[in-house]
Amino acid sequence: MNKKKFILFLCLLLVSIVLHILALIETFPLLLSIPILFFTVFIFLLSFNDQNRFKGF
Repeated sequence: MNKKKFILFLCLLLVSIVLHILALIETFPLLLSIPILFFTVFIFLLSFNDQNRFKGF
């Protein structure tokens, strides 16, 4: 994974965590922040895990 992609996913993760914290103090809808946080973490881990996979001969 290149450095720009990692920084982008890290920023998205931080934004989604902040939105979730705002949802916990009831200034942002919780039903909206939970899927955003889940998909951000899922995409971050999926792309982080995919870099050194054997693709065949």
